[in-house]
Parts: sequence; C-alpha cells; structure tokens
Amino acid sequence: MPISNILNTGRHAMGAHRAAMELSGQNATNAATVGYSRRRGTLSSLGLGAGRMTASGVNLEQPRRVVDLLSNRTVRQAREEVSFHQGRRATLETIEAVVAPEGAGLAAALDGFFDAFGQLSSRPDGDVERAEVVHRGQVLSESFRQTRAELDAMRGPVEQTLRDGLQRVNALSERVARINGDLAVAEVGDVEAAELRDERDKALDELSGLIGARVIEHGDGAVSVSLASGASLVSGARSSKLQLQVVDDRLDLRLAGPGGPPVALRAQDARGEVGGLIKAHDEDIRGAIEALDALAFGLAGAVDELHRQGVGLDGATGRAFFEGVDEQEGAAGRIDVSAAITADPGAIAATRQAGRLPGGSELSIELAEVRERAIGGLAGRSVEEALTALQISAGQAVDQTFDGLESAEARAQTFESLRESTRGVSLDEEMADLVKFQQGFEAASRLVRVADELMQTVLGMI
Repeated sequence: MPISNILNTGRHAMGAHRAAMELSGQNATNAATVGYSRRRGTLSSLGLGAGRMTASGVNLEQPRRVVDLLSNRTVRQAREEVSFHQGRRATLETIEAVVAPEGAGLAAALDGFFDAFGQLSSRPDGDVERAEVVHRGQVLSESFRQTRAELDAMRGPVEQTLRDGLQRVNALSERVARINGDLAVAEVGDVEAAELRDERDKALDELSGLIGARVIEHGDGAVSVSLASGASLVSGARSSKLQLQVVDDRLDLRLAGPGGPPVALRAQDARGEVGGLIKAHDEDIRGAIEALDALAFGLAGAVDELHRQGVGLDGATGRAFFEGVDEQEGAAGRIDVSAAITADPGAIAATRQAGRLPGGSELSIELAEVRERAIGGLAGRSVEEALTALQISAGQAVDQTFDGLESAEARAQTFESLRESTRGVSLDEEMADLVKFQQGFEAASRLVRVADELMQTVLGMI
C-alpha cells in the first residue's frame, strides 16, 4: 500500500470520527430539548477508490433522526383524547356548581316555596302567610332566572376559547405547510433536514391535541394532515383554514380551502380540545339549559293548573300563579309570580270553594304537595326528582370526565415513554459513544503519524 493511501486512510478516519463525536455532542446537549429526535450516523468502510487496489478508511454516513412513525401516531391519538376531556372539564365543573350550589340555589328555593304553601294551609286568611307565599314565589322565580342566566353566560367564554384554539390550529397548519415546502428545497440528495422535521413533528403533536389531526407522510418527505372525516387541513405546501360561526346558539364549524368556498363540517369531525369545547357548548350547556327550562315549565304548569281551580279572597277564580311560561323554551329565564298576585296577595287561591272563604285551605295543601307529584312534562318525575336528576347528571358528567381524563393521561404517559425510548437521548449511551469515537480518532491520528514517519524516512534516504 503506498504511503499516500495510509495518509488518506488516516485522514478519512479522523474526519469520520470527528463528525461522529460532533453528532454525539449534539445529541447530548439536546437531551432536555422538547421534541428533539436523536440523530444517528453509521460508520462504514470506504470501498476501493478510482485507481486504488485497497480500501481507504472509514466514512460517517449521512446522519438520520431516530423516529418511530407508529409511536408518533399512538402518542398523538392519546393526546387527542386527553385534550378532549380537558376541553370539557372546566365547563362541566361550572355546570355542576351552578345547578347544585352548596347550601343555596334552586333546591332551597323550591323547599321555601312549597313550605310557604304548607304554612298558608294552617292560616289561609293570614296576610303574613300570603305575603310569604308571594315572596317565596319571587325567590324561586329569581333563582330560576339567575341559574339560567349563569348557564347561558357560560357560552361566551367557551366560544372565545374555541376561537383562540381554531386560530392556533390555522397557524399550525400554515407552519406545517411551510415546512413541507422548505423540506422540498432543503432535502437534496441524501440530506435530511432534521431540525425542520423536528419542528414539524412538534407542530403535528400540538395539532393532534387541538383537533385530532390525522397525518400521512409521503415518500417525498411532505405530510398530509386531515380531520377525522378526511377533510384536508394540509396538502403539500397549501393549508386550509377553520372558521367558526354561532347559529341559533349552536356552533357551526367550516373549512375554507385555498381559493375555495367554506365547507360545512360536522361536529364529530373535530376531536381533541376543539371537539371537547364543541361538545361542552352544544350538548353539555344546552342540555342543562333545556332541563332547567323543562323544570320551570313543568313546575309552573302544575302549580297553575291547580291554582286556576281555586278562588282568592275576593272570590275570583281562574288565575294563574306564575307568568312568562307560555312555552317551555326559555321558561326558566322568564318565569315570575303573576303581576296580579304580586299586587294583591289576597288573590292567592287556598280553596276551591268560595263558600269556605276566608278559611278554606284544601287547595293550599295540594299546592304544597306538588313538590312530590309526578308531572308528565318531567317524564313522570316530581319537581324534586327532576331537579335531583339534573344535579346528579351534572355530577356524573364531571366524574366520568375526570375518570376518562385520568385514564387517557395514563395511556398518553405510557405511549410518550415508549416514544422517548426510541427517539429520546440517552446520556449514558452518548457518553459511551463519545469515548469510543475519541479512541477511534486517536487511533487514526497515530496512523497519520506513522505514515508521516515513513514519509520522512523515505525522504531521508534520497
């Protein structure tokens, strides 16, 4: 082997081992960098060269990221589920606090209202007892209106959070599309733009948590991103934008592609945090409001049905106790004691028989028992049972969300650990590699020194 070949072998080996040490150093210094995928380069023997009869050392092949596409997919699916439960959690907790407050609220107002009718039955001509019925009716009406207003006010913050989330989804989609275009320029030949790919993976992870993105990587390195329904968010270097409208208190999600009109999406097309917020808005809040309206409508209907049968102290009959409840939708927001009864508590009917005035009280006893009477409009439940069912349903929804969140977080942590075991940096492994590559570099440098000594010897012979 000519001395020049020995020098080339040493030179190539020194360069390869120096590059390998730099690669291990890069990995080690990024051990705590979020989203960093470790790089691996393989040392391979340099084959015969032009005009060479022997191999000429070692070469470090183009470094590649260590990634597992299956791990990426399972982590993103788990994050999607975690974010879905997180998107609903705050809303469900607030619903529970509104419909089942501690020590007050509708339950206490209902008890006070029906107890007032019970007290009226013992002294049907008493001004104090009649004024108490009016007062308790007003307290109950105000409790209904306040509870509904608090539930209705929850929609605004959910809508704003959702708009912020969609704005972030659109920004991430644009970033992924831009990186797709940058990769087409940066990855020429066998070069891998690892930093760009890591940045894109971080964006895809966040997108999955926000809306449940489905990712397909193509042979040219670009990725396509779509929703669960298949609607395209990113295709090559082009991205679509999600838009939000509120129509009749329901959320209308649309997808606007490049140069095309917005296309309506179904609620189930959105997963992740966005899907959780949509469910909280369109199902959880709406469901609680509808149940509250049904309760107010059923209560007022049952009380008014009986009250119209009775006579007031003035002998008049056919009067309703409540007003503002002509239809179920919105009943909880309009219910109030009728103006006639508010102006004259003597108009309260405590008996059906005018001849028993002012002492008849059988009707006031029946009105007090409405709390336990089955009402058709409440699915055959009493007012108390319907309110209890609403409160229990709110509590169960919170418990189920917490259980689902806890389970999803456990799965996400497991899958994240599995992914990090593949792509994450092991400092022990990198330090061992550094020592190994350093030894290789020293061996190559000694080879160069030997070749140099041989060359000097040959030159000295001339």
